[in-house]
Amino acid sequence: MSKINRIRSIIESNGQLMLPIEYDVALVGVYHNQDITMPVYKYLALIETHMNSHQETEEQSLNYIEANVLTNPAFIIVDDTGV
Repeated sequence: MSKINRIRSIIESNGQLMLPIEYDVALVGVYHNQDITMPVYKYLALIETHMNSHQETEEQSLNYIEANVLTNPAFIIVDDTGV
């Protein structure tokens, strides 16, 4: 089983919300805290995946991810911009 499949399996078996499978390339791990298990995604990979999947510009994808994913407390997004 690949790393991403294992992460997806852990999150889904705990009944937690995940992004669609197309964003799995950005999935890097799992966060555990008592009864909470959350998926951890890379920020830049989410934007790149959204751009490619939806044929949108970088700015459109950035706006979508910031408005719909970053604001969702069900996900942890790691800032991998290097800034």
